Amino acid sequence: MYLHQTKKGSRGSLAEVWIDKENGLVKKYYKPNSITITGDGPYITDIEDIKKKYEAELYWSSKYPDFTLQTYEWGELEDEEGFYIIQEYGGDDLIHRLGRTINDLKRADIPNFSEQVLEMFRQFKQQNMYKFNNALCNMFYDPNTKKVKTIDFKYAKERHPDLRDHEIYSINEWISKIDKKLPELIIGDLV
Repeated sequence: MYLHQTKKGSRGSLAEVWIDKENGLVKKYYKPNSITITGDGPYITDIEDIKKKYEAELYWSSKYPDFTLQTYEWGELEDEEGFYIIQEYGGDDLIHRLGRTINDLKRADIPNFSEQVLEMFRQFKQQNMYKFNNALCNMFYDPNTKKVKTIDFKYAKERHPDLRDHEIYSINEWISKIDKKLPELIIGDLV
């Protein structure tokens, strides 16, 4: 098991991420003194705020079994303030696996990639959720099941008109890298 560290693709705002590739597991710590994936401390250090993000992660990720990694265990830390989640390991995220550009993604050979993302956003709408964090570093592709999966629901919230622009920004900023046509399809019908 090793502490996941990278400067590519994420600002690392809260969780400390440990990966056990051999056993196919990821353990995430949500605590005030986490070492985030960038090697820095978390942006969020108030334990009540951390608890809200942890609870949002558990709640929203349980709503989308077709598009999320399986969660095996979770709870409060025993020896310090904070929480943990143990999930299946999804492999390298799409930023590390594929690159940052549309051309890289076209070479990725992910069947029905755009259609899978559209279905993901249909399910988000059905559950009345805005994810806000739709970055490629929060998506995985499982070649065995040929499914795209997503993680990191700590910022997700129930839909509200005041929050719509934030979700649109996320879609335009990141989902557009998958397919330039996707933002229009998602925003027009699903946001």
